[in-house]
Amino acid sequence: MTSIVVVDTETTGFSSDEDAIVEIATVRLSWNGERYVTGECRTCLVDPERDIPVVSSAVHHLTNKDVEGSLKIREALDYVRIREDDVIVAHNATFDSGFLPQHANIIWICTWKCAQKLIPDAPSYGNQVLRYYLGIDVDAGQGRSGQPLSAGYDARTTAGILEILLSKASVEEMVAISASPVLLKKM
Repeated sequence: MTSIVVVDTETTGFSSDEDAIVEIATVRLSWNGERYVTGECRTCLVDPERDIPVVSSAVHHLTNKDVEGSLKIREALDYVRIREDDVIVAHNATFDSGFLPQHANIIWICTWKCAQKLIPDAPSYGNQVLRYYLGIDVDAGQGRSGQPLSAGYDARTTAGILEILLSKASVEEMVAISASPVLLKKM
């Protein structure tokens, strides 16, 4: 079966050219013989080697002091274990893939795009909106990983969304949806 890993990043800002990752998490999904199920979550803080703007801290609640002495990005990527044969999944894959150019040649699935196609009646498509709409119970984890807008919590939420999407479409269908533009319902 396909090797799937969900990834989530928290960053110093929105520009993958100017900003850097401050936290990264992965959740590996495994095939249990009938379906994919959420497995191990790995998360770590990352030294962005630049200051974290306060407007970014206000979103993910990480400050320069929090990431002082953390892993450098190469070490963090080794720790979270994204493999070359993985299909990488993210909620808004365009954003996360921009911060992981070393994984640009790996196949990506965007749960944000897939949810818009496969769950058309959802009130909106943010990670937490889908969590509540779909009734996903996220294992809170300990400390920072137990908080929404931490990479660990958000990766576990995305993994829960992915499990539901996989009951509606195959990995291959979601790869195709992810490669296509999103048609907005409203403008």
